[in-house]
Amino acid sequence: MPRGIGICSRHQYASTCEGVSGSQWRDRHGIVSMDSTSGLPGRLKDSKPMRYLHQMTLPLLLVAPVALFGVSVGCADAELSVYSDVPVEEEGGEAEGPNGAPQIVAVNATNGRVEPNGKCELQCEAVDPDGDGLAFTWFASQGDVLGSGPKVVWRAPEREALYRVSVLVEDGRGGASEGSVYVQVKANTVPVIHELSSDADRVLFEKSIFIRCDSTDPDTDEVSHEWEATGGEFFGHGANVIWVAPAQPGSYLITVRVSDGYGGEVQKTLPIVVTYREPPQLARPEVEAASQGLLKQVGDAWMVMKGNTCIVTCEVLNGDGPFTYEWTASQGHIASEGNEARWKAPDERMSVDITVRVTDAYGATSMASVLLYVATCTCDF
Repeated sequence: MPRGIGICSRHQYASTCEGVSGSQWRDRHGIVSMDSTSGLPGRLKDSKPMRYLHQMTLPLLLVAPVALFGVSVGCADAELSVYSDVPVEEEGGEAEGPNGAPQIVAVNATNGRVEPNGKCELQCEAVDPDGDGLAFTWFASQGDVLGSGPKVVWRAPEREALYRVSVLVEDGRGGASEGSVYVQVKANTVPVIHELSSDADRVLFEKSIFIRCDSTDPDTDEVSHEWEATGGEFFGHGANVIWVAPAQPGSYLITVRVSDGYGGEVQKTLPIVVTYREPPQLARPEVEAASQGLLKQVGDAWMVMKGNTCIVTCEVLNGDGPFTYEWTASQGHIASEGNEARWKAPDERMSVDITVRVTDAYGATSMASVLLYVATCTCDF
């Protein structure tokens, strides 16, 4: 039996032939059926896309010219049926290829940790290699998904735990991909500001002072500091900054806001006075033993034997008197009068800061301090 057609597709089409023999041609790709008594090729009726003719072998090519030129040889009517697996390209279109599954680029949560019953936004970024429209289905074992599409809101349950929220992306043609994101549900504790301090509470106009914020977070979260002032300018960032006073004298408020990134926030304010006059200029405090106690200088600091008493004095080098003095000690007992203070060391080994604040007649203030080490053994001397 002659071989007739070399076509492969899941599409089929048929043509009507006049004057074709009643034989049947078959090959491994399809079947051509001809029912006639003539045995001569005739004219094809309603022939389908001609792009397949170049794949036909000689017996069928003998029919093609007849169909092209519309020549009839007087044969009886016959049906020519062609069954093929080659995709048929419709006029103005392209052959349809295999479907590609959607590809999930990322699934993200705006906040990786939320409070119980809190909310966070979830977003899925996905692409389809065929350009198909995508449908997003979100689901979670706990909590509620609010909304639809690539961006939704997840409302957390009340119980603290680590939860997984998943999304199924479908292209409507059988292609699908799944992704997920984890969100921690945990109650948040706000940070704590222990102290907000500066080198002085008064500063000369257009001069600078150092300001520090001592803070911690009970959840050990990393905190950020945001500084504000009713005047002047900040330099630096974080827990320690430099503030440059404005040219106009007056009282100004320095505010720091400490945030933990999970909704916990606390703030504190420090007043600073800007003046035209220079604050008092102080010498380094001097230390001496009150009796025959053990005392020695160690660099800029001093070492004193436990239980001994020291006399600390502060001298004003320049300023507008009269002056007032305020003495403080981080440990031990201190008693003062004017520019002199008597301090008794505790009985334990430690380091102690002794500080004096001096204020002039116009309210300008300066501070000075000295560091003392308490020793518990005479061998340290």
